[in-house]
Amino acid sequence: MNRRLVRLYNDYKEVTALLCDHPTIRISSVKGDPPEIYDIEYKILGLEQNSEGIVNKETHLCEIVLPVDYPATMPICRMLTPVFHPNISPGKICIADHWAAGESLVGIIIRIGEMICYQNYNIKSPLNGEAAKWAESNIFRFPLDQADLNPRVKTESPVMTEGELAEIRNLIEQARNKNDLVENSCANCGAKSSEITISECSNGHIVCFDCMIECSACKKKLCVLCSFAKCKDCGIILCSECKTECSECQSAICKQHILNCSLCGKVLCSGCSRSCSTCDSMMCQAHFREHQFQPCRKQRADDQTTGIPFTEPEKKSHDPGLYQETGKVCQKCGYRMANPAATFCEMCGTRLAD
Repeated sequence: MNRRLVRLYNDYKEVTALLCDHPTIRISSVKGDPPEIYDIEYKILGLEQNSEGIVNKETHLCEIVLPVDYPATMPICRMLTPVFHPNISPGKICIADHWAAGESLVGIIIRIGEMICYQNYNIKSPLNGEAAKWAESNIFRFPLDQADLNPRVKTESPVMTEGELAEIRNLIEQARNKNDLVENSCANCGAKSSEITISECSNGHIVCFDCMIECSACKKKLCVLCSFAKCKDCGIILCSECKTECSECQSAICKQHILNCSLCGKVLCSGCSRSCSTCDSMMCQAHFREHQFQPCRKQRADDQTTGIPFTEPEKKSHDPGLYQETGKVCQKCGYRMANPAATFCEMCGTRLAD
């Protein structure tokens, strides 16, 4: 059987077992064999924005789609009924902050419920800016619902005779001698070693070939349960040692796509870097804005041929020896003052802050 199908079957068994008697969460419907699309109903207190304003709502319906490369790729989650929440938009529920390939489907379902009733929210990176602003002003109201959404795990303690215990110990010992332990199965999809080759990744996870991946930079053996990243620019897989984070957006980038600001040395990805069309210097966004208002030396040198001289402030601002001694920076245009005691911007005339 295909390894993905095994994972889907295992997910369905776990979800149905843990949510069968849940007081507030139930499976409304599923699609696929094994199921790839789940409709989940929540009966908890949440919020909805309508013509009357922001009102309470107690029943919610969510759709979770497991894509073709799941679990390497996170599930696609969206609300089928409107919810007013900073991290929920009409077409998406943000689970990226928590997702890892080892995350269980039940864990995602529970987390969405916690988001609906404001037991879980993040106003710093919202999908709904209006909801984030509202939540910041009404934080004293949260959580809206104190319900414990974790599933009630049924525990059984069967009584076994000494003979049964001895037989189990004997079977385990035989398995060890044959190097074919029952526990020696893929930690991700559940495939047994008798069905397919099982091996160990660099981080100690026992997984099958289909769940194994490798770092494109150092060729380290990883698996979908490991912590890894993809380069924002080229998409190759990187282990934690080989990835570099962009200082602007914190996205992972590989060594081949690292860019550095020529003025401050910041590590940048292609999306966060800016290049001067005149001198081709690579800069971070902050220095590029400043560069736009303070023409580069090459631009001024070109202007010299047309008879336009350097002004004294420009000479001082662009002289490397004097640049560190310059004074205030205009908050409006970004120009750095040549005179440390300046009251007004030498470029745009704006009054400078003290």
